[in-house]
Amino acid sequence: MLAMFNLIPSLFPQILFLAPFSAFMMRMAIGFIIGSAGWSRISAARTPLYRILALLEILVAIAVVLGVYTQASALVAAAILCTWLARPRITSYPSSTIALALIMAASLIITGPGPFGLDFPF
Repeated sequence: MLAMFNLIPSLFPQILFLAPFSAFMMRMAIGFIIGSAGWSRISAARTPLYRILALLEILVAIAVVLGVYTQASALVAAAILCTWLARPRITSYPSSTIALALIMAASLIITGPGPFGLDFPF
């Protein structure tokens, strides 16, 4: 049964060597989404609690982009994104973008940092 699927060739077999870089690209996307929301929120923060939450978003975005404790920072990013889904007034991103970023965060929790990450499995 599985031999049947080997008959279908890949559309672009020349670029399959780029597959490990998908985690790197997901880190960049999640970092941009959470970092830009935190950056825009830090100047508009009315209370110290909002300012602390905005700083947390920025720190998580930096950790995800650099690949520092990627699985832990992706877990915190997923918690932030779940909060955004539960309270859509908090962010200006549409729920489809937040859901896609949540799926990318879950993928990073499972797969790890990919190339160019600062944490390596031991």
